[in-house]
Amino acid sequence: MNLKSLSKYCLPVFFFFVLIFDIETTKAQNTISDYLNSGAAKGMINDYWGAADEFSKALAINPNHEDALYNRSLCYIKIRKYRDAISDLTKLLVISPEQSRAYHQRAVCKNALGDYQSALKDMNDAIQLLNNESPYYFQRAWSNFNLTQYEDALSDLNAAIQLDQQNAPAYYRRGIVNYLNGDRTNACTDLSKAAELGMVEAYDVIKIYCR
Repeated sequence: MNLKSLSKYCLPVFFFFVLIFDIETTKAQNTISDYLNSGAAKGMINDYWGAADEFSKALAINPNHEDALYNRSLCYIKIRKYRDAISDLTKLLVISPEQSRAYHQRAVCKNALGDYQSALKDMNDAIQLLNNESPYYFQRAWSNFNLTQYEDALSDLNAAIQLDQQNAPAYYRRGIVNYLNGDRTNACTDLSKAAELGMVEAYDVIKIYCR
């Protein structure tokens, strides 16, 4: 039997295996989508443990799935499993180093763990990638504040408010920084604005420092 005759028998088998592979790949993709959708639904009702479990099922099929990694990290943050969230976000950044949101969320975790210097580096990277996000400057301000770099914190809070004038936590935090810098007038103005925007805890601070 020559090569031409042999190909007559081999090609159908080859196409059969391609077809099976495509079907299995499609099934896996559909299953991952189902887990992602289920995780999102559970997250919407604040079932973060359940949501994390659904995203874990997706990652069992594809350990490098970017959406599953990111969304599971958000669930871990909600349930304060910060180190697990950092692990997911670090893996995500190896896969996709241009994701500013991953640097931001990793900084949230590091700030929560008291690793302010490392959080500051993450926020510098996030802002270098995307410099028009108010939450990014707010998060970097928190790192600077805890490192007692008040002028840098104030600069970040100014930027956060400039980008989002309804950012009540930024007004609140800027009020605290202004007070620490001895600027009581602007501190009380900021605290009043934060209260006006819905931060009720600002009223307690105003009662103590702005009489």
